[in-house]
Amino acid sequence: MAAANKVNAFIAPIATSFTHPKTTTRLIDSNKSSQTSLYANTIHRDVLIIGSGLAGLSIAHHLASSSTTTKQQRHVTILEREHPSTQRQKTVAGSFAAAGMLAPQSERMAAGPLLDICLASRGMYGDWVKLVEDGARMACGGDGMGESARFLWEYGTDNNSDGNGSSRQQQQQLEPWEVGFHSTGGFLAPAFAGDAVATWSPQPHSGEAYWLDDVQIRELEPMLHPNVVGGWWFPEDASVDARRLTCSLRASCEGKGVHILSGKEYEVTSLEMSNGKCTGVHLSNGKIYSANAVVIANGSWMKNLLPVPIVPHKGQSFSLRMPPNAPPILNRVLFAQDTYIVPKADGRIIVGATVEPGRFDGDVTPE
Repeated sequence: MAAANKVNAFIAPIATSFTHPKTTTRLIDSNKSSQTSLYANTIHRDVLIIGSGLAGLSIAHHLASSSTTTKQQRHVTILEREHPSTQRQKTVAGSFAAAGMLAPQSERMAAGPLLDICLASRGMYGDWVKLVEDGARMACGGDGMGESARFLWEYGTDNNSDGNGSSRQQQQQLEPWEVGFHSTGGFLAPAFAGDAVATWSPQPHSGEAYWLDDVQIRELEPMLHPNVVGGWWFPEDASVDARRLTCSLRASCEGKGVHILSGKEYEVTSLEMSNGKCTGVHLSNGKIYSANAVVIANGSWMKNLLPVPIVPHKGQSFSLRMPPNAPPILNRVLFAQDTYIVPKADGRIIVGATVEPGRFDGDVTPE
């Protein structure tokens, strides 16, 4: 079971960025010893990214990739308060708990800029995932055994298991750097009489969508509940394993020269401001990192650094697994009124999720 701060994995990374001129004015104590101490603790970087979830890593990956194709060389450093090895065991990071649905249509989103950017993101996801997987594979030496392999989801587990009871056979022989991207079959939104799915209609120009009656929908998924009266089929919605994607992104980023600093000592406690612009960050270990650009991509924890109206939403879900050699009971994701069921490439079936506003904790609360 997973409990963490939720994210929508299909949304293109959005973060807050502050830039400043190369000439920086700092607030300096008039006391000479304090001034000397301040400079002694200050380290300069080009681009600082706070947070190594899917948003922060995606931005770092893009900047590092662009540096190889443009004349502007960017050196990127990521600051992360959790260590990657601990996140494989327990974390409050949404990137490790998200069901990984790339589903703006199944989410029944209202027309507007958010729907537009989600549709565009979904259309780019397949090509982007290929870039991430190729980058991770090369960073790991082509065989998953190189230095950057320590970031991969399967790193440090038994060769026959992913550490969560999943055998290599059940994982359908995914390579260590593969992210479980699934874009065939689409999503199915089963409808019960009078519920939100049955009374909803797709937005114009939002992609392919087909209403199926009770007979047609069971041709796609025979195991549906007898009370299902029909449903919407969205053939373009897709899914990804958010845990594997996050881990492969880290490996690919390192392979492209991104410097990843993780641990409690790299937690950002405040921003250093000058003339209304962010010129650096203060860390919990007392050091100051100055930078040419700062990107804040630490999710709901952004409100600890900026006066922004962000409210965390904790989501709890659980995973199931079919017995070995049993045929699959689902061929595609089911996204009903209040519940989703997501079959994964590694054999798990994710069922979720609660929505609990205002909570950060990673504890499970059975009810």
